[in-house]
Amino acid sequence: MNKKRVLLITASSIKRDGVLSFLEKWISQAQEHLYSFTLYHPCRCVDESFADQFKEKGVTLICGGLDQDVKRIKKFIKINIDVKKILERNDFDIIHVNTGSSAIVALTLRQAKKRNVSVRIGHSHGARPFSGNKLKTLIISFFQAIINQCATKKVACSVNAAEALFGVNRAQDAIIVKNAIKTDKFAFSPENRAIKRRELGLEGCFVIGQIARLSPEKNQRFLIDVFMQAYHRDSTARLLLVGDGALAEELMEYAKQLNLEKYVIFAGTTDIPQIFYSVMDVFILPSIYEGLPIVGVEAQASGLPCVFSDAVTTEVKLTENCRFLPLNVSAQTWAEVVLSYKDIKLTRDTAWHTVRDSGYDVSTIPKMMEDIYQVDECCKGGV
Repeated sequence: MNKKRVLLITASSIKRDGVLSFLEKWISQAQEHLYSFTLYHPCRCVDESFADQFKEKGVTLICGGLDQDVKRIKKFIKINIDVKKILERNDFDIIHVNTGSSAIVALTLRQAKKRNVSVRIGHSHGARPFSGNKLKTLIISFFQAIINQCATKKVACSVNAAEALFGVNRAQDAIIVKNAIKTDKFAFSPENRAIKRRELGLEGCFVIGQIARLSPEKNQRFLIDVFMQAYHRDSTARLLLVGDGALAEELMEYAKQLNLEKYVIFAGTTDIPQIFYSVMDVFILPSIYEGLPIVGVEAQASGLPCVFSDAVTTEVKLTENCRFLPLNVSAQTWAEVVLSYKDIKLTRDTAWHTVRDSGYDVSTIPKMMEDIYQVDECCKGGV
């Protein structure tokens, strides 16, 4: 049996974000004799060790060579040109575009349709808010029309993410593939908690935490404001930020300006996030926009109470200990909600069972993705 040749496309770089984590898990579980994967990323690699994980699985990596902070229009043009060349030089059976950018999905799927790629997938992993700007809305609608014309399969991590990429009227056509995890991997560990807390100097502290890219949409500046309010009410409070990104230096400087540099811990990136979840007492994600955040699923598997912004889809609520707050209420209000969890005794050890039983275990991914990668009868011939 000949392997199906799959071109995976992302909109940034090789780094441990939700999109690449999903693809890594899918590739890890895909039957090796069925697929040959090529992964295109337009920006230079950020995490070489993560890139090596893909290479070890036989994935061919193609880098566009752009800087991380390249302007959006330049990235769109670069991706379109690169994908055109890749498709001209290779025969792919499947193109799987992984981004919430309607422009990128539209342009790449249009190229794939011209080259008669049989299976053309647009996969939305996030949901940007609509700005209300009439011109932007018109442009997005234009690209959505191209996507709906060129995609043979439409996939999203949530209903909100589907509506953002395909349009409200066509979102019902999308297949929802949950941001699944290896649930037992994220089970709460009192041993890891004790060891890592001692290492970080967090013994006896109430740890408010987040694992996320340090970037504008994750709203960490506001998170530091929330922490400041929490610390003023409880001097044992500490903020643990796990991740890296463009705003790292700016956020460190902001914490310093507020005289919080001793109490805000920037832990950097990690390939063992489960240990950091065990360290935390509350997980907080005040995102400005979001799809269905995989970190929210992981945090709940570790038994953490979670406080999300109302920009995060309520589909992420898998346990009872989740709250959703508007971003237009004060940091003080957020802090009060976060601190309300301090005296609540939670049984964290078995929370991963609840997440698993909600359909968020990685064991669900292979069958769904294999079905999605099949050619529909109506789409044979690439039309």
